[in-house]
Amino acid sequence: MEFFRSRLAKSLLPYLLLAIGVIIAWHVISEFSTVFEWLGWVWRIITPFFYGFILAYIMNMPCSLFQKLYGKIKWGFIKKIARGLAIVTSYLLLVAIIVFALWLIIPNIISSVAQFIDEMPDYYERAVDFLYTFDSLEFLGIYVNMEPDAYGFLPEGFHISTGDIEAWLQDIMQGIVQNLEFDNVFQGITTVFGGAFSVVFATVLALISSIFFLIEKDKIKELLDRILKAFSPTAAYTAIMKYSRQLDKNFKQYIKTQTIDGLILGTLATAVLAFVIRSDYALILGLMLGIINYIPYFGSIFGSLIAIVVVAFTQGIGSGALAAVTLLILQQIDGNIIQPKLMGSSFKMSPLLIIISVTIGGAIADILGMLVAIPIVAVLRDIVDNIIIHFEKKKKNKQEEVSD
Repeated sequence: MEFFRSRLAKSLLPYLLLAIGVIIAWHVISEFSTVFEWLGWVWRIITPFFYGFILAYIMNMPCSLFQKLYGKIKWGFIKKIARGLAIVTSYLLLVAIIVFALWLIIPNIISSVAQFIDEMPDYYERAVDFLYTFDSLEFLGIYVNMEPDAYGFLPEGFHISTGDIEAWLQDIMQGIVQNLEFDNVFQGITTVFGGAFSVVFATVLALISSIFFLIEKDKIKELLDRILKAFSPTAAYTAIMKYSRQLDKNFKQYIKTQTIDGLILGTLATAVLAFVIRSDYALILGLMLGIINYIPYFGSIFGSLIAIVVVAFTQGIGSGALAAVTLLILQQIDGNIIQPKLMGSSFKMSPLLIIISVTIGGAIADILGMLVAIPIVAVLRDIVDNIIIHFEKKKKNKQEEVSD
């Protein structure tokens, strides 16, 4: 035991740790597929708890609000159980929202999808008729007819083959019909029900774990704080705590503002599509725009494009153009008035930085990475700014010393 406490043993310890690290790295590289499979197995086990943590993080916001409200009640018994009451109230509110969605929104979505499928042949015929109205016409030097002349040559200009487009539409229709065939539907149903048990089990486990995360929140924070304080230098601990609090603040603000903004945008889009465009799919398109708005920059653009295509396909090019104009106006109002008012100065970034952040986030963690990219990049931006300021002050001090 005395050897391990000696100065020689302490001096050899870093080399021993380095050797162990090299051996572990070598085994990981040589058995990469096995390690990858093992990591996938571990991820499948902890996935419900991971989503439970995310749900607990989101539910902690209304829970904290209800806890403050219950804390203002003068009864001592209510104050003692304020945390428990807040958790119960928050999850009852979540259940009420889910029941409302299942009772009102989901049936309308199902009926809209069923109507779209039933009327698909009519939409197809309308698209084909639109193509052939431009067949053999010339406008602005653009020839729509691809038929060759008597010598086998095509007319000069830009050519659009109505035959090829019709064939493409037929392929799409055939693919939809094949996917709706009994065998494929039956296979899809059996696949869904085959994995239903695991999905339900994982969902229930995530829900239960989220409740316990909320109950044990203070104890978990205290444990993590002790571990971090014990195994990190004071300066590193201070910096980690500072930026962790800032990241937590950014996430909460981002979730709140995007939720409010999505509700506003989805409601306005639904109203415009229903009363101005008179689309039969106003509810489902407005709901899609509100949800996809969580993805910064790209979300509203992609959602608007999908809505425009659906309107043009179901109601004609004129209605599609009107939908494009109205949705563009809504996007400008949202991007220049509503979002800046909601978000303030915390998330003011250049469009280029937003595009890069969302793209990298999506490449790393798909949709989840796109959702969390902006709050994380906002903190990284502040860290880089603080580092630059530190070195600028350091350089300025050196210049002042030299001048003196």
